[in-house]
Amino acid sequence: MKQANKLKLFILIACATFALLFACENPWMAAVLQEKTIYFDSNGGSLVPSQKLFVGERAVRPANPVLQGWVFGGWYIDNWTFEEPYDFNFIPTYSMTLYAKWIESESNIVDIYISAPVANEIPNTSAKISSTRYTCSQVTWWIKREILSGNFKGGTQYTATVTLTANGSYTFTTEIIARVNGNIAEIIEQSAISITLSYEFPETEALFNDTEDLRTYLERQDSNTADNPCTVKLNVSDTEFPYCTLDSSITEIIKEAKKFVNLELTGNTLTTIGGSAFYGCEYLTGITIPNSVTSIEQFAFYQCSALTNVTIPNGVTTIKDYTFSYCASLTSIIIPNSVIQIGEKEQAFEHCTSLTSVTFERADTDISYAFFPGNLYDVYGANPGGGAGTYTRSTTGTDPNTWTKQP
Repeated sequence: MKQANKLKLFILIACATFALLFACENPWMAAVLQEKTIYFDSNGGSLVPSQKLFVGERAVRPANPVLQGWVFGGWYIDNWTFEEPYDFNFIPTYSMTLYAKWIESESNIVDIYISAPVANEIPNTSAKISSTRYTCSQVTWWIKREILSGNFKGGTQYTATVTLTANGSYTFTTEIIARVNGNIAEIIEQSAISITLSYEFPETEALFNDTEDLRTYLERQDSNTADNPCTVKLNVSDTEFPYCTLDSSITEIIKEAKKFVNLELTGNTLTTIGGSAFYGCEYLTGITIPNSVTSIEQFAFYQCSALTNVTIPNGVTTIKDYTFSYCASLTSIIIPNSVIQIGEKEQAFEHCTSLTSVTFERADTDISYAFFPGNLYDVYGANPGGGAGTYTRSTTGTDPNTWTKQP
């Protein structure tokens, strides 16, 4: 009896030892068997289970994953570049991840090319299609759910719709992917033989030919601060940009809208920024003046308190009295080589208290009546030491009135 019990105990211990030794979880046995795992990353496709392998074993090629609208292109060692396909005859010696390559299904992809809307241009109703399987209708342009009439306006978002009709025996599948200019379009109607696409283009450049369109655009702007102004272009066809008290004047429109504006004037006929053109326009943060301008008249930007940036073209010869007086936010300005005189009898830059950098491209500009803050008149006129160059000062230092010419 005792012998039988001893035999049973021996068999029980042997079985337990065998199970422990050969269990996969046993670190010692895992090392002996060289256990490794092959993971499958389907890159958005259906799930593929991982495979555990031991010494001498090869991975088994799994069933191909599925991704709607794409064709499976094989398993690769490198992701995204897909230059190293995996060889399933290879016996791996370490764990690794294989990546699925996907190829666009040409039968399910339709590419349409439409000319993007450009402010003030005539809408282009033609479209090009990449496939001969389908015929493309004319483009219909929409603005706020109404069909567009006339030219494109500045600062406006437009939607284009187009219908594709299948040729011959071709049909549209339920997995069709339509792209307009490389971007996924919305399919708003579909049948076996036709689909209608809709694509919303980005807002057109804020370029305006008349002030009423500008008024409408500014009224639509919501988040707007002096640090985040609207950037708009106004095409000017006159020779002078005058001050005017009419509601249609740009200065009054900006004031009424109470929207900060960074303005670029365009056109090649404008020669003069008229007297008081932007007088007291406290929402004007920046102004770019076209190259055709030769004169900036009195009070043109007087009391433009938010004005921080001014681009004066090399063609302006005279900056008249009080032109930039009380522009308290103006920090820097470049006086081009063409300017021979700043101010005639009165102060052109009086009370520009934030001005800390002035660049003169000309060595002998007459700044007698510029009234720049501090001693800039003396430093610029010094001989030797003055003349063309950039001059700076600090408004927070011990001597804010002292200007220094930079090397």
